[in-house]
Amino acid sequence: MHWSKKIAVEILVVILIGLVMAFLGPFGTYAMPSGLRIAYWMVFGIVGYLLFRPMAIMAHGLRDIIPMPIWAAELLGCMLAGIPFSFLVAFMIAGMQWDWVIIMRHYGLLYVQCSALGFGIYLFMRVIFDRIEKDETIMPDTREDQATPSQSALHEYLPADFPKQIDALQSEDHYIHVYAHDACGVRKEMILMRLSDAINFLNGDGFQTHRSWWIARHAATDYSRDGRKHYFTLQNGQKIPISQANIAALKQAEMI
Repeated sequence: MHWSKKIAVEILVVILIGLVMAFLGPFGTYAMPSGLRIAYWMVFGIVGYLLFRPMAIMAHGLRDIIPMPIWAAELLGCMLAGIPFSFLVAFMIAGMQWDWVIIMRHYGLLYVQCSALGFGIYLFMRVIFDRIEKDETIMPDTREDQATPSQSALHEYLPADFPKQIDALQSEDHYIHVYAHDACGVRKEMILMRLSDAINFLNGDGFQTHRSWWIARHAATDYSRDGRKHYFTLQNGQKIPISQANIAALKQAEMI
């Protein structure tokens, strides 16, 4: 699934959740007129999405620095996003006034509720997109007849004009960034897929340098080192990290 479709589905889910919240009328909103209550929770749903989504992405990026389970990264992102979001809910309870006495009186409980709600919604999103990813993913051996000798099975998920020779793959959240280049310059596309599946579909000569990165042998030409940090650099300037655990294997493969 293309990233734009994923965002559209996420927003649709947020709107549906907003409708459920409007029907339930929590935090004293049930006394509002129906139309105003629905609009109210629609706005809060979109605001919550704009706060929680970037925090979740940032927390996943933190996994590249601090090893942690995926659920811990997601929980951390929701805890961070819950800080400003619970302030907004407390502001609503205070009658749309910055009455700090009322806001701080309710803030602690609201923070726990908002963070837990955000984490629950995020897990719900994961279930939805994991199911979509499972339905869209076809094992490579069932697609061999469709892939021409000059392109990989992964190209079935890419635009028709995407270069046949792929330079690198990067995992981010539930997505894969696919890097390549042609006469027009550097190309990049994002698809919904696990890195392990993408590597199997590609079936190319390369190496997974990091838990979030794979690089083709032909693209692994610009190797550099900065202290204990090792990395390759693609034509677009994108640096591909090399974990310490993979240094020896890369040397044995004569890629560095």
